[in-house]
Amino acid sequence: MDTTSRQQYLRDRFSFECGCQMCAEGNEGGSDERMMRIQSLQEEIAMFTSGPDSPDAKTAQLDTITRCLDLMKEQGIDRGAYTKAIYHAGHMICSATGDVAGAKEYLQNELVAVRESEGDSSPKALEIESIFRRMLAAEA
Repeated sequence: MDTTSRQQYLRDRFSFECGCQMCAEGNEGGSDERMMRIQSLQEEIAMFTSGPDSPDAKTAQLDTITRCLDLMKEQGIDRGAYTKAIYHAGHMICSATGDVAGAKEYLQNELVAVRESEGDSSPKALEIESIFRRMLAAEA
C-alpha cells in the first residue's frame, strides 16, 4: 500500500493522522516501492511450507530470504517483529536440507529478533533457546 493510500485508510478507518517517519517521507527514496517489494517477498517466503526439493530450490529460497532482509535493512525495519518470521523460514529451510551451520545462524538471528520483540523470557524465546541448546549438544 502506498503512502497516500495508507494515510487515507488510517484517516477513514481510525480517524488517525499518522506522523511516523515512513509517512512523513512519503515515497522519497523509493520507500513505497520498497515496502511493496518487501510485502511481495514476505508472501513468497510464507509459501515455503516444506523444505526445498532440490539444492537449486534451497538456493532460490535462501536468496529470496536474503533479498527480503536486505530490503528491510534499507527500509530501516530490519529488527525484532519485522524479521523473526523471515529468520524462522531460513532456519526451517536449512534444517530440512541438513545445513546445520545455516540452521544455527538463522536460529540465532531469530532468537535475537524474538527477544527484541517479545522479551528475553517470552515462551517463544525460551523455546528457541531450547532448540539451540539441543543443536549444540548434538554437535558435541
